[in-house]
Amino acid sequence: MSGLAEQLEKLPPEVKGRLQNYGFDRTRLLRLGANLARGEVDRGLVTGSVEPPAAGDVVELPEPGTPRYRELEALGEDALRRGEVALIVLAGGMATRISHPTRVRRFAMRD
Repeated sequence: MSGLAEQLEKLPPEVKGRLQNYGFDRTRLLRLGANLARGEVDRGLVTGSVEPPAAGDVVELPEPGTPRYRELEALGEDALRRGEVALIVLAGGMATRISHPTRVRRFAMRD
């Protein structure tokens, strides 16, 4: 058993349960860990260009509880279940430069 596998086995039951609830794939993690241990490059690296969103690519969400908000929320959840959504972290640390009371911003993304 690899060191990573041993560490996963030692996790508290509540952590294992939480991971399972969120779809954690133990086999995939162990495979990726073995690839990294062999010095293989992560295939998740971006090989093309990365550009900021164009004007109109990012729009504010409608107010929570409105029919349009619920519609977009359902579309987003469906896309998550299908594995069609990517996540970009725009700020790290305490996000002190984000001028929003909760320090978290949500945006509706469109094609």
